[in-house]
Amino acid sequence: MDREFYDERTQNRPRTKISQFARSDFLNPTSKVRVELFPVNIYVFNHNNPKIDVEVESLPLDDSDILSHISEGAKQGVVEGSHKGMDSLQLFKKYDLPEMEEWIYTCCDTIGESAVLMHQSWLNASTGDSFQIAHTHAYSKLSGVYYHNTIPDQHGGIVFNNPNPYSKMCMWGTEEARHFPATPRTLVLFPSWLEHKTVKSRINTPRISIAFNAR
Repeated sequence: MDREFYDERTQNRPRTKISQFARSDFLNPTSKVRVELFPVNIYVFNHNNPKIDVEVESLPLDDSDILSHISEGAKQGVVEGSHKGMDSLQLFKKYDLPEMEEWIYTCCDTIGESAVLMHQSWLNASTGDSFQIAHTHAYSKLSGVYYHNTIPDQHGGIVFNNPNPYSKMCMWGTEEARHFPATPRTLVLFPSWLEHKTVKSRINTPRISIAFNAR
């Protein structure tokens, strides 16, 4: 007899079978069957396109119209505002970055999110003392951060917190968070609801990154 796992639906809908294993797999102590429940996917992409480098280098680091609240020179309304207040930050609408924009949407298409459009985008120019507390991105579906010309072991990075609070109460191969270093020419895509934060840099050289929300 086979053992089956199902995705539970309402009583009026049929159940959808997730996977099926032979009963012998469960009875055999030398075999291993792994079932991943409720995984959260993070996608990491990198490029070797020098045109993207040139586009990012052309961005001014003192334009308050595109600077996030952790950047020196950011607008007061952004520093003290909410995610909704960040609607005014439209980096990709103010500046022409065709190579980078096309690459970002290609990455989104790769993970099955071809219909999303960026509705907020901004530049992070943070110094060693700057960091972002744990937060999520409201009114959005997909978020991303791109690191430019960073030093992975010096410029900190982004940390994603485990969204399952119960996993923190046990020690069954679980983690409270996962750190992704600020790697140059790298884009990290993640669901907007996933809580995350940033880590302080160890050096005073600005950590330059571009972030966005899409829906």
